[in-house]
Amino acid sequence: MQKLILLTGGSGKVGRVLVRHFLEKGYAVATNARSEASVAALAEEFQPFRARFFGFKADLVEEDGPAQLAQKLA
Repeated sequence: MQKLILLTGGSGKVGRVLVRHFLEKGYAVATNARSEASVAALAEEFQPFRARFFGFKADLVEEDGPAQLAQKLA
């Protein structure tokens, strides 16, 4: 069974490093960014891991942001 890590804020400096670390270790990684452009940049950067990388637009500062992300992950 594939292990999935949910890492919020994957488009930030530390977030990108952590996303790459876990992908290189063989984990599937789901992460979010606040804009579609940031999600697209992440998808391009982690394209070699496309089978295990899942990027979503979700602003967790917004009141409904966490619920939106949870719905996308379901």
